[in-house]
Amino acid sequence: MLFRQNKKTGTKTPQVKVWAYKYAIQFSILPEITYLNDQHLKTYFLDHLQDIPRDVWLSYLNCEEGIDFCTLSFWVFATHSDKIKEFSIWFYSFFRNANISEQLEAFVLSQLDNPEDLTVILIDWSKIQVPEDDTKKIIKQEIKQKPEILKQI
Repeated sequence: MLFRQNKKTGTKTPQVKVWAYKYAIQFSILPEITYLNDQHLKTYFLDHLQDIPRDVWLSYLNCEEGIDFCTLSFWVFATHSDKIKEFSIWFYSFFRNANISEQLEAFVLSQLDNPEDLTVILIDWSKIQVPEDDTKKIIKQEIKQKPEILKQI
């Protein structure tokens, strides 16, 4: 375990490292979006993620809409590198499940105006490459919002 020296008190405290990766899932909406209730979509998404690996947490869930797509993006954080890797494996296998894809597609469809004229298809789920400086910024923001992270060992 790494320790850091507190310059004021001279004591050594455990140094906690936080890992973070950004993920996204994207839906194609054909022929085009009319109105999407993204707040319900975000809540549903979080409520229906099943068996997320322990010791990771999600933050900064965002919904972006385009003319013919909807993308949910979020950050995953962990204080152990093996936990964030475990999440990555879980993430890719979770969305391969046809039942999960169908449920999400149906829910996105139900959150659109005039859904009877639309088709929703889950087209992508992936880890997003983010510049290292941006990742460091988001980790600092997360620690500032959740200082209890630093107390974990």
